[in-house]
Amino acid sequence: MSIDQIKTEILRIVRDVLKQELDYETSHTIIFVNRELNSFTFLQFLVAVEDAFDIEFPEDLLSVGRFQSLDDLVDYIQAQAVGARQA
Repeated sequence: MSIDQIKTEILRIVRDVLKQELDYETSHTIIFVNRELNSFTFLQFLVAVEDAFDIEFPEDLLSVGRFQSLDDLVDYIQAQAVGARQA
């Protein structure tokens, strides 16, 4: 999956789960600050990402501060995909 496809899917999840609109240009900005995000909503978001990309987040990454931007999340998803191909 390309970076553009990953970002497009993440933006869809943000829109569907977080009920927020982000445009493609916000990929370098913090996505979870000032968005009235609670721990339940954040976990819903991560579950949706796990389902969409067939990955699993370890417990130590279940923190709002861990993925501050779309690029952080894209990097993690890409690393998981590379790791899965090598396994």
